[in-house]
Amino acid sequence: MPAERLPVCHFSSKANSNKPTSALVSKIKYLNQKYERYLERKFPRFYQLYSTFLKGLQVFFSEAKEIRRIKADMLNKNIQFHQLPYREMERLRQFRRDLIKAIPVGILSLPPFANYLVLLLIKGNWT
Repeated sequence: MPAERLPVCHFSSKANSNKPTSALVSKIKYLNQKYERYLERKFPRFYQLYSTFLKGLQVFFSEAKEIRRIKADMLNKNIQFHQLPYREMERLRQFRRDLIKAIPVGILSLPPFANYLVLLLIKGNWT
């Protein structure tokens, strides 16, 4: 009759170090959600601008990730810009144009709380 095995416990310092980080991240997410609910209730028009700005940032970062993939493929396959498929070539060209437009806004929003100024400037262009 085989002997029963005791469960093996693995202690990892890395797992313990992630615990405070994940707790901090979840707390920040909770506070952010609370702040967004407050903005949505008290300042609905400003919240609309704020959420549009954040969605735009998310799209921008996903585009940057796609551009990085295209450039890595160009480097790995040793191909030039003009040898890319049309869609990828157009995506690179459009990203460069968008980046030139976004850099001034990014620089303006670097100081603390300056992103609110950027949102007000955006609002002024919408009306």
